Amino acid sequence: MLTLSPDAPLALSTYFLSVAADDTVTLRITVSDSGTASFTGQWSPSART
Repeated sequence: MLTLSPDAPLALSTYFLSVAADDTVTLRITVSDSGTASFTGQWSPSART
């Protein structure tokens, strides 16, 4: 699990959005009451032919 601060750059989410076009990506983001965001993700590269 990766914990991101509220002011963390969007580069991570942008990366997952960019690979989502060709690969299977599962994301789950939860924000706690204290403002910390918990990020969990699974990346399954598609078979390259």
